[in-house]
Amino acid sequence: MTAAILLAGGRGKRAGCDIPKQYIVFRGHMLIFYSYRILSENKSIDDIIVAAEPAWRDRIISELILSGINTDKLLAFSDPGRSRQETVKLALEILSDRGYGQKDFCLIHDSARPFLTKTLLNRVLSCRGYDGVMPYISVKDTVYKKGNGMIDCLMNRDEIVS
Repeated sequence: MTAAILLAGGRGKRAGCDIPKQYIVFRGHMLIFYSYRILSENKSIDDIIVAAEPAWRDRIISELILSGINTDKLLAFSDPGRSRQETVKLALEILSDRGYGQKDFCLIHDSARPFLTKTLLNRVLSCRGYDGVMPYISVKDTVYKKGNGMIDCLMNRDEIVS
């Protein structure tokens, strides 16, 4: 079986917005909508767990239903933890309770990153034989390492990914 955990429990403090990033409306929809849509339309994904604060859950469901997105794959909501790790752990516990085990495949996506594509999702799903997979983007900018309040060294951008 294959499940997806869609992280939507962040508070978005660094973004400096009144609401968490994943709920900001972009082109008519909350950001979480775009990732959920791609995940739910993929035939390889059986179930989706959305890790979100209870106060946002009705809005998420309304957004999906009003937009015509099928919510049949929405297995459950899980509570966010104090950290990303704890949030993932709580969602994994729900999957375990629902019969998922070590031989099953689970992918994790941050709903504040709305530009997940069908192609990228299929590439990740094709890596089922590995213990873990993480897509990345090569860094184009010049990056420096800071030390003692000063620039310590220039980083080799060929060795840095985001």
